[in-house]
Amino acid sequence: MNLKTIEQLLQKAQIILQEDKAEKKEREANGEYFNVFENLHFTRPEEHLHTPILRMLLDKNANHGVGNYFLKAFIDVVVRKLNPNFQYDVSTSHVEYKDIYLGKKEISEEGNSTGGKIDILLYDEKGHAIIIENKFDRYGNPAQEQPRQLERYYNYGKEHYGDNFILIYLTPSSQSASEYSTGPNKIAYHTLSYDPSDKKPNIISWLNKCLEISKDFPRIHEVIKQYITYIKNTRQIMEDKFQKELLDLLLAPQNIDATLSILCNVQNIKQKIRRDFCDQLVSLAGEYGLELREPYDIDIVTWNKDYGWMIFLGKNKHQSQVGFVVGNFSRTNKGCGGMLYGLSIINGDYSNIEELKNVFKKSTIPDEQPLFSVEKDPSKLGNDWNQFPFGFSYLCGEKREWNKNWFDWDDLQTLEDMRNGELLKFMKTRFEILKKYGIIEKL
Repeated sequence: MNLKTIEQLLQKAQIILQEDKAEKKEREANGEYFNVFENLHFTRPEEHLHTPILRMLLDKNANHGVGNYFLKAFIDVVVRKLNPNFQYDVSTSHVEYKDIYLGKKEISEEGNSTGGKIDILLYDEKGHAIIIENKFDRYGNPAQEQPRQLERYYNYGKEHYGDNFILIYLTPSSQSASEYSTGPNKIAYHTLSYDPSDKKPNIISWLNKCLEISKDFPRIHEVIKQYITYIKNTRQIMEDKFQKELLDLLLAPQNIDATLSILCNVQNIKQKIRRDFCDQLVSLAGEYGLELREPYDIDIVTWNKDYGWMIFLGKNKHQSQVGFVVGNFSRTNKGCGGMLYGLSIINGDYSNIEELKNVFKKSTIPDEQPLFSVEKDPSKLGNDWNQFPFGFSYLCGEKREWNKNWFDWDDLQTLEDMRNGELLKFMKTRFEILKKYGIIEKL
């Protein structure tokens, strides 16, 4: 593939992307993008927003005022396209307003795994059910899956509904589940997407239908409208007209080879961005008198394994017991991992714990010192808590807003902020605090 051809394609694509950004900026200035969901800053949007709002819309008895019409639309727009033969009685439908607890997780190598919690369960009084597993934050990253998760829910469906149920796996872009979730045996499930560009059934198409249905019900109409905007903003989905223009450009016969060449290198591109950032972080740390104890963990760059770390120490104290670390226990679990930083036990010979205790005692600025102790609940890291005697903080931006999402190093906004210098600028403020309180000289 001629690199000149790829370069020309990217230049044309950039023009479309800039036009999309300009229009969004103009609309934002006019207040068109005001969104109550974004301003609430959900710490766990999958659990606290997406699943509850889907349950509410699918509930024919909810107080949205439209009865079963949203549910009928879901059956027509989504379910019938996934499985034309599936029968469901809308008039006797029920939905649970909580995760359905199936009991303790029991993993079976024979494919008989059970237990867990189902996100959304719809069932009628004629013995039919719709089971939905919602993975709003999954960017094709199997780390967000749980062991034999779909297998467990499939087995529940078979036990209680026989062949009269449908299992739906809802993700940002209709990704298939990994064998880690399904088990080695083939189970019947259907993928569903949040992406409106997906020609398969997607949530946005259904929500747009709900908008049409609710035009005479202004309160729920506005809620749905804002929810659609929230999804598009969170998923960085382009305005429809620019998305069509971009797709037409990328898929034009004269450009298809260049487009496919770029797609083949997506993972390499991401890894290059992460590696360059890590190298820049090492260089920045060096300016403050810190250096790596050992070469940083390549798992941070590949983002395909848990427990990747960068360990920084003072140049003269490579046997220190406590060092400044950046890394993760789990790449995706906001309860116990994602990218975080803090002062961590690293099993050195030189004990600098007491010296650091004195430093922290002297600190009187509440909004700075807690940057290394904001997560005070030991349960946050389970058995790993004792590795952070002075606490830790998730890498989620100055305001610690989850929508900044530096927590996930596979997130597109995170990768962009690595490339444009925003994430490095933030890390510089962390080193400044270490310097200000004399912590660096104790490491």
